[in-house]
Amino acid sequence: MKTDVEKFDMIIIGAGSGCLSSALFACQKGKKVLLLEKSNRVGGYNAVHRVGRFSFEPNSRGIPSDFLGEKMSDYLLDAKLDITFTVSKNAYRIISTDGNGRDHVLPVGIDNYKKSLFGLCPECEDSFSKFLELGQIVEQGAKALSQGKSVYEVKKEFPDYVRASTYTLEEVEEVYDMPKKAREIINAYWHDFGKTPDKLDFCTYVLYFLSNIKGTFRPDLGRADIDVGLLQSIFENGGRVLLNTKVTKILVQDGKAYGVTTDDGYTYHADMIISDLSYAVLYNKFMDANEISEKTLSAVNSAKNAPDVYTICLGLNAGFEELGLLPVKTFIYPYCENDLLANALNGDGVMPLSVDLTVENGLYYAKITAVFNSNALKYFNSVDYKKQESALTQKILERVEFALKVDLRSHIEEYAVFSPVTYAKRVSTLGGSPLGLEATPFNSLINRLARENKEDRIPNVFSVGENGLLNFLGADYLTSKMIIKNVLSEQ
Repeated sequence: MKTDVEKFDMIIIGAGSGCLSSALFACQKGKKVLLLEKSNRVGGYNAVHRVGRFSFEPNSRGIPSDFLGEKMSDYLLDAKLDITFTVSKNAYRIISTDGNGRDHVLPVGIDNYKKSLFGLCPECEDSFSKFLELGQIVEQGAKALSQGKSVYEVKKEFPDYVRASTYTLEEVEEVYDMPKKAREIINAYWHDFGKTPDKLDFCTYVLYFLSNIKGTFRPDLGRADIDVGLLQSIFENGGRVLLNTKVTKILVQDGKAYGVTTDDGYTYHADMIISDLSYAVLYNKFMDANEISEKTLSAVNSAKNAPDVYTICLGLNAGFEELGLLPVKTFIYPYCENDLLANALNGDGVMPLSVDLTVENGLYYAKITAVFNSNALKYFNSVDYKKQESALTQKILERVEFALKVDLRSHIEEYAVFSPVTYAKRVSTLGGSPLGLEATPFNSLINRLARENKEDRIPNVFSVGENGLLNFLGADYLTSKMIIKNVLSEQ
């Protein structure tokens, strides 16, 4: 076997947003970094798919402009990236197609949001104020954890956060006697997790809710503008990047990782391994079973992945104003269990959908996303999956047009569909879900931290991005930076 004589402080597996962010900030801290990516491009599962003059990104979540006090504007300054961006003026729009005429636009900013919500549902003022107060306590507790405080310290300082971590979103709202109308508005983001409020972890949801209410960050040229900029900055800060280089094994001895081997026959050594792959994949696919305890394997394999995602990206040849559309993330309901892919393929049932309308580099995009509880792959594993994909795409477009009262299909210039089959090829998780771990109380941040301390994990192997400690939230850039800060401070 060939051996690369260099030894690195950190080897990073993958070039997704979380890995690129980790690599840059480690380089800026003076660490010797090697980043290995199996493909020839950066961006991970969200790598740009170019069709004609459009660049499609499948990610269904926006980038929070502020998460746990970390701001994307400051992040760009720290990364020394000169990228133009906008912050959304509206949080989301919610449309119901069940005949009750619900069509609400909720603004960004806590005070603006409260004013709008109370105007729509005056009777929720007391319950939402309590909801918000508990959410802010959860923010403080999660921030303390992200800054390296122990679970014991957080339990002592934020007992209400710890108690809330065992509750679902619905249970908290029931405790506060939240009116049904207010719940239907506040709970709009459940679609982004594929978990209905009776199953969705309150602490995870409220972090996502508050970060999005503060505004969503949008690079004017698209997310790829950040990723390419990060790659360039890694080079400028002395990092080494090898594309088209697949890691085949993580080397472990005496309970600690010491390097990796790659498909070109080289071995690279390092004190630390970082990846955006899930721990289940890292331990099962890349490590020898005899180097990992049964307790550890059992623990990482017990975590469930989030539901499956179906995304349709449209490039439009007409502007939103011409079409009478508001460029804001729009949720289309009725509220229902969303385990309906099989029925949808057979022509029955309805699905909750989100439509993200954005302008990037002067081009008009509509990104339509459906999230399913079921293992959607089993409905797309036949030789006819392309026909199934086409049929489902048409049904989804029909429903979006009905809800928005617009003829989208006449204005499609280019399009791309990312079905569960597509994600399975791009994402190394069971079923191909790109959303990280299932957002239930079992996987609440503090509960995962408490479990990890008892699971004999390999101490110098870390997962970042959607599969990292602060996952579910679409804040890969910011959360990866937080993790790297903690990891390096512990050395």
